[in-house]
Amino acid sequence: MLSKSQIPASGHQPGFSLEEVHETSLGKSFDYRLLNLVLYALRCQPPDPLLLEFLRVDEHLVDIGDDLVDYEGDVVKNSFNIFRAYVHLYGRAAPLKLAERISEYEARHVQLLVGLPQQLQQHFRRRQHEAAGSDAALRWSFPQPIFDEGRFREEHAGDSSSDESSQ
Repeated sequence: MLSKSQIPASGHQPGFSLEEVHETSLGKSFDYRLLNLVLYALRCQPPDPLLLEFLRVDEHLVDIGDDLVDYEGDVVKNSFNIFRAYVHLYGRAAPLKLAERISEYEARHVQLLVGLPQQLQQHFRRRQHEAAGSDAALRWSFPQPIFDEGRFREEHAGDSSSDESSQ
């Protein structure tokens, strides 16, 4: 997994691979997966592999969305962010490359959702709509890539809006 010290300053070749970026990003929500297993154990029920896989894919999509919203704050704090890593790997093509990953995960998400019992499908769709608040909130929005992170950090040092956006 990547640490923030492995994200290089702009203009330098990244010292990490796409596979490491994906591994790190997928590992961000391990606590939810662990909690789900604990809840199954407390109820003395075997885990539902289809539901757990659906939740894993859903969590990853949520994490990507959070990283897009928190991008500038994560640059300022030099924190791991999947979009930030994609910018280091792909430059100006980063939004397109990440959109390809999102599309793959959305397709898998739909495939897994239709395999769940109807009641769970309806519950998920209702909660998704409630959480989003509007259809516009369900669309992906990519921030402008930052190619000179050092300068961006200098310009936004002490900027509380960058700190707040990543909370």
